[in-house]
Amino acid sequence: MSDADTRGNLDAFFAPRTVAVVGASRDPAKIGHLVLKYLLESDARVYPVNPSAGEILGRPCYPDLASIPEDVDLAVLAVPAPATVEMVRQCVEKGVRAIIGQASGFGETGEEGRRLEEQIKGILSAVPAERRPRFLGPNTLGVYVPRRRLDTTFTLRERSPRPGPGDIAFISQSGATAVCIMEAAASLGVGLSAFAGIGNKLDVDENELLDYFAEDPHTRAIAFYLESFRDGRGFLERCRRITPHTPVVVLKTGRSAAGARAAALHTGSLVGSDRVVEGALRQVGAFRAYDEEELVDMARALGHGRPLPGKRVAVLTTAGGLGVIATDLLESRERGAGLELATLSEQGRGRLRSALVPFAAVENPVDLTANSSNEHYAASLEVLEAEAGVDAVLCVMQFQSPFVDDRLAGLIIDRFHHGPKPMVVVTIGGELSQRGLRQVVGAGVPAYPSLRRAVRALAALYERGLYLSRQRPGPEAPAATAAGHPSPLACAGQAADDPRKMVRPGVPLAEHQVKDLLATYGIPVPPRLVLQPGDASRPGNGSGRGGALPPGNLPFPYPVVVKTSAPDILHKTELGGVRLGIRDRDELDEALAAMGARFPGKTLVVEAQEPPGVEAIVGFIHDATFGPSLMVGLGGIFTELYQDVAFRVAPITAADARDMIQQLRGGHLFDGFRGIRAGREALVSVLMGMSRLAEDLGDHIEQMDLNPVIIYPDRAVVVDAKLRVR
Repeated sequence: MSDADTRGNLDAFFAPRTVAVVGASRDPAKIGHLVLKYLLESDARVYPVNPSAGEILGRPCYPDLASIPEDVDLAVLAVPAPATVEMVRQCVEKGVRAIIGQASGFGETGEEGRRLEEQIKGILSAVPAERRPRFLGPNTLGVYVPRRRLDTTFTLRERSPRPGPGDIAFISQSGATAVCIMEAAASLGVGLSAFAGIGNKLDVDENELLDYFAEDPHTRAIAFYLESFRDGRGFLERCRRITPHTPVVVLKTGRSAAGARAAALHTGSLVGSDRVVEGALRQVGAFRAYDEEELVDMARALGHGRPLPGKRVAVLTTAGGLGVIATDLLESRERGAGLELATLSEQGRGRLRSALVPFAAVENPVDLTANSSNEHYAASLEVLEAEAGVDAVLCVMQFQSPFVDDRLAGLIIDRFHHGPKPMVVVTIGGELSQRGLRQVVGAGVPAYPSLRRAVRALAALYERGLYLSRQRPGPEAPAATAAGHPSPLACAGQAADDPRKMVRPGVPLAEHQVKDLLATYGIPVPPRLVLQPGDASRPGNGSGRGGALPPGNLPFPYPVVVKTSAPDILHKTELGGVRLGIRDRDELDEALAAMGARFPGKTLVVEAQEPPGVEAIVGFIHDATFGPSLMVGLGGIFTELYQDVAFRVAPITAADARDMIQQLRGGHLFDGFRGIRAGREALVSVLMGMSRLAEDLGDHIEQMDLNPVIIYPDRAVVVDAKLRVR
């Protein structure tokens, strides 16, 4: 089926000319009655289907789909789960283009429900693709398109008001959650371009709807409530293509530790699928919301607001206390946005002094005081938006002053749409303030009833600006680009070692073998000698690839490390399998003898001991949703203690790698914090090498740890490495 055909069939959900309500009912308490009642308000021609009724709500009923006198674009099945299967069969016979299965009692309830779903899949799959109807659900509210008055949802409007027309598309896996979110949006004056409930995702899923609404001229932002991804990589690929022009916000549930699986390696214990979700969405420019409030707030900010070109914010308020709260929220990193308070020029402060009352504060935050007026707001916004050192304005629109009136909202709407700087608005108060808030929200202004929510919106617009700036082509650091280190599998026959021979399913690798693999991908490891059992007491050629210990000097300087290297020993230090600080040959011979006695029959490694530096951990996990994924954190084993890590899905770009490092709370170490010298690009190069490894061999590897990776000003080296094959 072509893309045009797919979109045409999805159009049948959101712009049908004819709709059949199967299971229409005369009983006002039944779903089939409510759905019919609301659909009769739409522009579509609506046909009730009920073999036991002559007419419902003044419309003649039809005994079955076949008796409807014209083609049917959309059939809404308001019948129980067992009857749904037969109705799908009738839809196929009628040639219906799209079907909404509203009943619950399917896969979410157990084996019998899953059996019913399989029957529906079987019916649909037997139809040639060009004639196959699309199925939304089951276990779904269906769709709601305000501008068309198309509403298949079955909650009472008196209890759950619907949002009016707007430009946010909302897709939800949960019907009850969607009802609550839409009701809250309606109370604030937020409108929707459309709502779609995907329910159990038997056919139509989040990926197709993402594609659909990205091309919808009525949609400026797309918001998702998801409990699972059907095709995680497919979702990311679509986001990467779509987010540069249409913002995407995702509320993905399942963040708790109970959802993470335990693992023997640090990477596994740190991951949980949720950490990969967070990094993956950031990587492709989608925004992660953490509750229902954030979902709508961020969609509004990103859909209506302009991305921030920088982090310098001017605050305009009528109360000094609100200015202080706003400053804390803007500048704090722990409980705020990590933005900056803009510094106003002397000329700008002078213009403010001339325009405001003598006791107004003209430093940033600008405090108009309780004597503020519409004119004071207008003059202040003009000055702040003209300041070269201001990237955005946070405007506290307050109606408590006796010198402002309802015209203030119109003034701010005009400044938002025609002023030169991005603006976010907040108003706090009772009925008058809330009326003004709904007025500006209805005009497409990102406005909020609390400072916290407004600052969060500014933070999202700042992140949006950063993401869009990374999409512009620019020079890459040569050492960090994939082109600088081509994949060994891309150069088949040229590489000294074929990685496919080094990593085989079910065959565990020892540390020295893992480091051989890393070296193949250009990831630096210390020079070393590998001694097989019995080699420590025999002279050899010093090749370092399984040969014996050479006589005389080592091919690298002291101090050195002696360690055991075996596939079944993951945590050597705890077992006494590592000895550090060996400074001469006598100490080395003694250490080898002792280690050989402690670990008989095991391979031993003599390795150059790297000097102290900034420690990092680089990891790999094969995530169940997104596949091969990379991790970086700082502090060696302390990464696990503080959980300061960042994940991305492989393959990554050098820009992704830098963003991972910048995301870490400890990322300031690479900015020269307290004189510490650590090369950001050295760590980027390691991450890029791991990305190429993951791209080549990710399906064969379950987990991988490079811990620690020691970072110096101009290089990085992997001191310890572990790998678990799939």
